[in-house]
Amino acid sequence: MRNGENIHRGVTEVTVEICNRETGKCILRTFLVDTGSTYTWIREDDARLLGLKPRGILPITLADKTLIFKEWTLADLEVK
Repeated sequence: MRNGENIHRGVTEVTVEICNRETGKCILRTFLVDTGSTYTWIREDDARLLGLKPRGILPITLADKTLIFKEWTLADLEVK
C-alpha cells in the first residue's frame, strides 16, 4: 500500500502463434507477459508437438540466484 491506497497490478496476456520454420507447423497459445524475462518459454509438450529439437543446454540464473540448466531451441513467434 502507498498512502493508504491499495495498488493493483494488472496481468497482461497475449495470444501468440508459435511456428517451427523447418516444418511450417504452427500452434496458438496464450502467454503471460513478463517484462523482466529475457527468454520466452514454451511447454515441452508444445515443443514436441511442433517437432522442435533441442539445440543445446543454456545456464539460467533465476531471480533468487539459483542456477538451472534448460534445453533451448529456436521457433518463430508472432503476437496475434
